[in-house]
Amino acid sequence: MEREGVVPDTIAFNSIIDASAQLGDVGRAGRWFEEMRKAGIQPDAFTFAALINARSKRGKETRDPGHIDKAEQIFEEMVREGITPHIISFNSLIDASAQLGDIDRASRLFENMQKTNMRPERETYNILVNAYAQRGKSNTDPKQVEEAERILEDMIQNEIEPDIVSFTSFINASAQLGDI
Repeated sequence: MEREGVVPDTIAFNSIIDASAQLGDVGRAGRWFEEMRKAGIQPDAFTFAALINARSKRGKETRDPGHIDKAEQIFEEMVREGITPHIISFNSLIDASAQLGDIDRASRLFENMQKTNMRPERETYNILVNAYAQRGKSNTDPKQVEEAERILEDMIQNEIEPDIVSFTSFINASAQLGDI
């Protein structure tokens, strides 16, 4: 970038990293991140969110938990550096973990999110309700559907109004079990 007379800053690097990530080029996003570090530019929560989202997305697409592991390592690096995670980072990790069937990891991340005093959004709850509901449908385990219901109740208790996605996931799982 400097060769073209552009003095890179955090915003410039974030834009390039995010664009690479959006195009699905996780390797290129990582190389730009390294360039950012070499240039002495400090990454911020948005830098890390782009990298975490890219790895999480790739993990979902390839069904490869290694990408989710790498996303979580990036997340931990961000925290070690004293950068407060953005909800996008949590949601990306929770969603990717849930999509790969690792509901235990998704739940652990959800709990960690709450420990950092970050308030889950509707999307966060919907990811978990859907994950438990899908797991309950796939193995006809009523305990999973009960957990989906508990999360739905927690959502309401925290004054987040469920939407069509929340209810549809839960109702479909309950119907599958014949519990309506």
